[in-house]
Amino acid sequence: MIPQLSVLRRLLALLLLGLVAQIASAAWRQSMVPPAGLPAVQLAVGDTVRILAGLAEDGEQTRVELAAPDRVGSVVYAFHPECSQGEAVAREWTKRWDAPPMGPRVRRIAVSHALPATAAAYARRADWKIEVLSVAHLEPTALGYVLASRTPWVFVFDAAGILRYHGHGNDPSAVDRSVRALAQRRSSDLEDDA
Repeated sequence: MIPQLSVLRRLLALLLLGLVAQIASAAWRQSMVPPAGLPAVQLAVGDTVRILAGLAEDGEQTRVELAAPDRVGSVVYAFHPECSQGEAVAREWTKRWDAPPMGPRVRRIAVSHALPATAAAYARRADWKIEVLSVAHLEPTALGYVLASRTPWVFVFDAAGILRYHGHGNDPSAVDRSVRALAQRRSSDLEDDA
């Protein structure tokens, strides 16, 4: 009986060793795969984006100027119709677009990796009355693609197209504070020029 017990222990030890090797191998393979969803290029506060290129609802190429001296700035809302957090955030964004500090001198653009018709249909369902730009056709290194790589995400650009704020879309008060700061800076700049 004793020889059989020894064989069982050896067999159990080999099985356990094989299991550990499989787990280590799987962990190593997983570490070799780059994280999905985010492109290698990311925007940081202080980066400049003067123009966004994309597709309008009809599929036509369009360009949206973020740098415009006649505006306080631009707010870009990155969304995707299939984003799990998107529905609640979309309703909050809709409430804020026409309330102060947003106004006619703040351009608002929604950007998505979704196809143009899909992105536009989602914007209509959410009752958005802003420009919608699809960047589905762009390369992952293009700025428009990078902007839409995190959702729901918000970017605030000043009148020169310089990124002043970016963050998760569930904090609209941070966006409001950023836009107010831009408006105050813009007012003091205009007073200095007078």
